[in-house]
Amino acid sequence: MSLTASTLQRAMPGLSADRANLYLPFLRKAMIERGITTPKRAAAFLAQLGHESGSLVFFEEIWGPTAAQLTYQGRMGNNSPGDGKRYKGRGPIQLTGRNNYRLFSKLLGLPLEAKPETAAKPGVGFRTAALFWQRIDANRLADAGNFREITQRINGGQNGAPDRERRHAAILALGPKAVLPELTREEKWREELRKRRAQLKTEVVPSTRSFLMRRIDELKRALRRARRRRAHPPAPIG
Repeated sequence: MSLTASTLQRAMPGLSADRANLYLPFLRKAMIERGITTPKRAAAFLAQLGHESGSLVFFEEIWGPTAAQLTYQGRMGNNSPGDGKRYKGRGPIQLTGRNNYRLFSKLLGLPLEAKPETAAKPGVGFRTAALFWQRIDANRLADAGNFREITQRINGGQNGAPDRERRHAAILALGPKAVLPELTREEKWREELRKRRAQLKTEVVPSTRSFLMRRIDELKRALRRARRRRAHPPAPIG
């Protein structure tokens, strides 16, 4: 058993089936990318994401501005007029402040500083959250069972600790493998196809280029067959 749309809904109370299915592939890939791949790490990560985003409902800070939001201007690299709002919190663990948008742009190779609104998209937001998790050394803390310190590093205090703890306990109760991220066969093919194409661009050895081209063709055919099966499923027997 691994992380599915159904188990994601159980881990995120109130999450709709449509949103669970939409978010699942982006979430799985982000978790795998940052090594959030053991029962303790996955449970802690999802519990913290659930609290920070209201069970993956909020991917963008609601702007008032409140008194606290007004203090964004002039801090965190927000030095140009309007930067406070422009670089408000986005993603399931909210990326906030121009300095952080600039840093994560560099680390992920994405134009987050130039296009900050993209950080609220699931395909980007889960990656920024997982990268933040890695940067605060949360995998090590999860391995050690130090959930309280993870909260401290995310929040700067213990705000919402009871809800975080309840979510954590509920996810652990689903079972040790219930929320482990695992790519589907098609996702693995697409990931390999991306890597093989990138490799082909720089490969100069004829025999290796020939192998790469054959493998790319095989992967493309496999993906086409999979798409056809989804579009035209076999009729039920009987």
